[in-house]
Amino acid sequence: MIKEILIYWFLIFLLISIMYYIFLKRKYNVYVGKKKNKKEAKKLLLDTMELSYLISRFSLDVKKMNLLMCIRYIALINGIIIATTTTLVYYLPFTKIFWQLAVGFVLLLGLIYSLYEIFGRLLVKRGWKKK
Repeated sequence: MIKEILIYWFLIFLLISIMYYIFLKRKYNVYVGKKKNKKEAKKLLLDTMELSYLISRFSLDVKKMNLLMCIRYIALINGIIIATTTTLVYYLPFTKIFWQLAVGFVLLLGLIYSLYEIFGRLLVKRGWKKK
């Protein structure tokens, strides 16, 4: 049973992480690959909800940020969040969908807040905070 749960979690994690990474990387490379400047590519990437939240919450300096590194970590964080929520809700012994949705919603919000809070604090420690 544990082995089955771990395999299920790992497959969802890989699928979500890879798809999200490809999506964000393609969004970034559309402007960089067409010989347009990186300023437009950064502006396009900063429209993503995760980066805009991190920048406003921790007052990060966009000029210091390595956006490709942030893309990788955001893809991993989203993969962890979605895989954990999906796996736990799927394997819960509740038969009523209301309880599964309630637990999934609380778990989803808790994971989003905690993982992005940790990631934001790591970015601040890296020295990307505005002076």
